[in-house]
Amino acid sequence: TIRVGAGLPTRPSVLFACHPQVIMEKPKLDIFSSPHAAKLLGVLPKAAVVFGVATDYCVRLAALGLRRRGYKVTVVSGAIAGVDPAGTRKALADMRRAGVRFMTTGRLIRTLSGTSDIIRSWW
Repeated sequence: TIRVGAGLPTRPSVLFACHPQVIMEKPKLDIFSSPHAAKLLGVLPKAAVVFGVATDYCVRLAALGLRRRGYKVTVVSGAIAGVDPAGTRKALADMRRAGVRFMTTGRLIRTLSGTSDIIRSWW
């Protein structure tokens, strides 16, 4: 595990060979409020899987922020939860309009199983 803030390797293969999990703490709801977000994104592939809570806050901000930066985004539908039902419906609609793809956990696992090229299998 590496905590972002220290120096990052410049290639994803080096980063993930040494650290199977990357943790980035954020000062606010929006992951892009962290000064380290751009640096981390600079060494990651242009596709991301997003999950967590809350759908109508952090998940929405992360997914839409990634889409604005040109990333292909998949949200794991069974691994998110909202706070406010109306806000959650709006967040889901906003993400769909922005081109975010939704996938169940099972489908994501099947999609990623048996491939060494994860990015190609997502898209």
